[in-house]
This record gives sequence, C-alpha cells and structure tokens, in this order.
Amino acid sequence: MRPHAGAGPDLAFSFSQRSKFLQYPDEAHLAAAYRVLAYVKGTLHQGLSWHDPGAGSRNKLSGWADSDFASDIDTRKSMTGYLMVLNGGPISWKTSRQGGVTLSSSEAEFVAASQAGKEVLYLRALLKGFAYLQHGPTEIWEDNASCILMSENPTNRERSRHVDVRVHF
Repeated sequence: MRPHAGAGPDLAFSFSQRSKFLQYPDEAHLAAAYRVLAYVKGTLHQGLSWHDPGAGSRNKLSGWADSDFASDIDTRKSMTGYLMVLNGGPISWKTSRQGGVTLSSSEAEFVAASQAGKEVLYLRALLKGFAYLQHGPTEIWEDNASCILMSENPTNRERSRHVDVRVHF
C-alpha cells in the first residue's frame, strides 16, 4: 500500500479547531492553516499502514485515550481524543470537545477513557460481524494514574463522588 497523507489522527484535532472559525476567520487562523499545510507538506512520505504483527497479536484491537483539562477557554470544557488500532494501523479515531465541564484532569481523562470504551464495544461488535473475534479484553492505554485507579476500583472517593462510575465486565 502506498503511503497517503490524508486526514489521519494527526490532523483530526487541527481540522476540528480550524473549523470553529470558518465563518469569521482572521489573520491568526490563516497563519495556523499555513502551519497545518506546512506540516502536511513535510509529512507527504508518511501515511497510514497496516502490517501483520504476528500470530500472538493478529487482529487484536487495542486503543489509546487521552484528554486535556479545560482547554477551551470560552466554555472551560476539556478535549477528548482516542485512537483504535488493529494490526498496527489506525482504524478509528476521534477528537472532540467533551459534553460537560469536568472538575479535574482525572475526571477529564476518565470521560475520555469512557468514550474510548464505548468505541471499543462498537468496534468489537463490528469486527465480530466480519469474523474477527476478539479473544480476551481490549486494552485501552491511559496515562493518568488517578483515572486508572478510578477505573480499577470504582468506589466513591471524597474528590470523585460526582463521577458516576458503573463498571460492568
């Protein structure tokens, strides 16, 4: 497969941010668009690829989730991003503003991990329809220790009582 520089996970956030100002762009938005074009020009030789990871990991779905905390200065909402990979290549990704205001970085990360979990459920059902059965759990990689603790031990803590944690395995 020939590499193709298209709308991949690396450009999703930038497209999302630029699209907010389509109606009334100014010089700063044009400058940002030129930076994105320079990035695309500099990465034309790169692209999405798929490979056989070997018998032990073949057709095994995995994912990454991340979030920032209150980065939208107008709404104080956080951004969520996730990426799902199969056979070494991305098959699903999303970057979006979270629906509600979170009160901590841990909570923002938990929301991101939850959204990634919903995507995993959808993709596992889709892959099952294509006879790509998933044996065992799907790993979702998360870099926030507090979020991981909330996921592993869903008890109400003093600072996370407002987070509705319902874990079903």
